[in-house]
Amino acid sequence: MIKKLNSSNFKSTLENSSKPCVVKFYSRDCYLCRGLAPVFESIAYKYASRLNFYMVDSIEEEALSEPYLDGGVPTIQVFYKDIPAVLIEYPEDPNQVSGYSRDYLDQWLYFYLVSYSVIKDGIKND
Repeated sequence: MIKKLNSSNFKSTLENSSKPCVVKFYSRDCYLCRGLAPVFESIAYKYASRLNFYMVDSIEEEALSEPYLDGGVPTIQVFYKDIPAVLIEYPEDPNQVSGYSRDYLDQWLYFYLVSYSVIKDGIKND
């Protein structure tokens, strides 16, 4: 369900997607990223019919990742086509293992989808 992207398929995958894309930039060595993995999988399962989910290893794909990182990993961005639409900011809560809780991501993605639907429907009606 969550597919790995690299520099050779990143742009074309996002451009050709019929749905907005959620991309997690991570590192295998990052303990916060490891804590985020089950949360991201759970959210990806919940929103699979409305969003595509991808991940990019920021160590293997440093040049690709750098423009999108919010001060480091993990970083989650929502893209529409290949344009960054929303940066889901990293919450500064030291009580959370991953920082990004399931509820936090759920709220962000729900808000994005409502906004996206309103904008998309508005464009169709013009």
